[in-house]
Amino acid sequence: MANTRTARSFGLWTLFTACVAVAGFGCGGCDDEAKGGSGPPGAACESDADCSGTCEDGVCVGGDPVNNGTNNSGTNNGGTNNGSTNNSSTNGNFDCGIYSSLCDGACIPTSSDPDNCGGCGIVCSASQVCSGGQCVGECLSGQTACGRECVNLNLDARHCGECGIACGDGEGCVDDECVPVVDLDFDAAQCNGAGPAIDLGDTVGASRSCAGDLAQLTFRWGICSCEDFTINNDLLVDAYDSRLGPYQPGGFGGGVGVNGEFTAANNVSISGAFWVASPNGADLNGQTSVAMQLRSGGDVSANQEGLVGRDAFVNGNILANAPFDILGTLYMPPGVTPAADVTYGNLQNVAINMPIPCTGGCPPDQQIDVAGIVAAFAGANNDNAVIGLDPDLLNPANPDNPIDTPTRIDLPCGRYYLSGINSNAPVTIVAHGNTALFIDGDVTSNNPLTLSLTPDGQFDVFVSGDVTTNNALTLGSPSYPALMRLYVGGPGGFTTNNPVRLGGYIYAVPGGVNTNNEVEIFGGVYTQSADVNNEWFIHFDRRVTTVGDHCPDDDPDNPDNPNNPDNPNNPDNPDDPNNPACTTEGGSCMEGDCCTPLMCIEGTCRLLDCVPSFGACTSSDQCCNGVCSSAVDGICVVQ
Repeated sequence: MANTRTARSFGLWTLFTACVAVAGFGCGGCDDEAKGGSGPPGAACESDADCSGTCEDGVCVGGDPVNNGTNNSGTNNGGTNNGSTNNSSTNGNFDCGIYSSLCDGACIPTSSDPDNCGGCGIVCSASQVCSGGQCVGECLSGQTACGRECVNLNLDARHCGECGIACGDGEGCVDDECVPVVDLDFDAAQCNGAGPAIDLGDTVGASRSCAGDLAQLTFRWGICSCEDFTINNDLLVDAYDSRLGPYQPGGFGGGVGVNGEFTAANNVSISGAFWVASPNGADLNGQTSVAMQLRSGGDVSANQEGLVGRDAFVNGNILANAPFDILGTLYMPPGVTPAADVTYGNLQNVAINMPIPCTGGCPPDQQIDVAGIVAAFAGANNDNAVIGLDPDLLNPANPDNPIDTPTRIDLPCGRYYLSGINSNAPVTIVAHGNTALFIDGDVTSNNPLTLSLTPDGQFDVFVSGDVTTNNALTLGSPSYPALMRLYVGGPGGFTTNNPVRLGGYIYAVPGGVNTNNEVEIFGGVYTQSADVNNEWFIHFDRRVTTVGDHCPDDDPDNPDNPNNPDNPNNPDNPDDPNNPACTTEGGSCMEGDCCTPLMCIEGTCRLLDCVPSFGACTSSDQCCNGVCSSAVDGICVVQ
């Protein structure tokens, strides 16, 4: 007899069901009157004509960048660029960047500009700030409202340490103080808009040669672990889309994928899918909530109450010592009967297939060769000579004498190389436009280290060795985490010994991610394994699943194009060892085609099977949080 499912809730689950009303944020643009050519971000739409920006998935967003695929004039074959910069622009069409719009002929950061917030000409009031392309009442934690803007006082040269404290000519802000900027020929880069998309050549395979494609294929989970994942404190993973507004707690789509065994000593709250591939399954010792699908390759041991918002596929049994409620269908092997404390909407006893969640970065034939990528851009195979960047600037020849003066480096769009970072003084590196930095060897910092960017491009940092920080670390921005990616290839991986609050994505295989204090990441983590004794809070930015859309589209008839069916490097070719062999967000599909944890819904690969905040709706049951503003041209309100 099927166990009758009864309604119940507990603290963690309310994260996924409550509509959070934040002062100054409200419903965004929920009313129907927004249509007619001036719809603000969040308004319902049928075409671009309904919006001040563009219409995407039935909802207005800020002005879409211009990208016809012709702006990548750089050449890279096998990691070489024949001695010339890859930054030249040969036509008037250029990419303003994901978070910028072309307003009156100029690229404007509409994600943060209070006079063009979310689109050209949308002005925030005197009591508001522009955050995530929305006029809101306050900035995200870690940012400060200066005027009507949200800034980081640690690195903003206009507001260094305090609002209104501006650095002088030739100075930049490093750890709240104005210091001389490294003298580089910034103008020589010739970056129209964000500059061309970063081409990694054949260092990671044809299907991932563009840095945006590499990120989109790699970072699909809030946490992805190639081996076991053990946490002895609270774990929270939720999600948001940084282009559709600032982070709000409880957004759907932040998943956890573990190729090995999962063990949690405390509470676990996951707003997306939760997949554990090991036959040893999952050991859950605190309250557990999973908003979407649960999959386990073995038994799920639950010692406190749990709740799963969608279906559960368990290749074993659910050993529950407290109420464990599955709102969808429970799939278990033939002959297995769930425990008395397990309730479900329906039970099906069938053979269970457990897919591997973390692909495209774990298996040896798909692992990202970070050291190989860095080596390909050493010597003259980069843009250092164009701007006059010394590769040994932050890595003195004598390792016993690290850099002892604060250093600020501003990089224009392009590809740059450093021999390492070894510093006892604060270091700040800021990218402007589409930029890649290749660091050969280790990154060791005993003082604040900042790797960040402006919202007009994307910043990819590849470190062949280990990254170890013994002081404050700033990575990217919580306002646009999808733009910042750090790839660590050393055997020691990424280690931080202080509390961190980061805005970007970290890939650390085979070394893993090692934390010795509380962690909050706006973005995600892809690690070899983890044994964590502190709290982890991961806020997955769903925008990362589409950053490859800004990679150039080549002529499909070109024999060198990987999309040409006659090319042996065609992404659909299973013989290409670097081919992840799955379809990414927005691609057409049949069942089984989509990259995990994407689902094939109505012929399209999607991360969510429901409509997130600001998405168009006609009934509340379509919305992830169950609240639609109207039965006609409605909007799923803020989660």
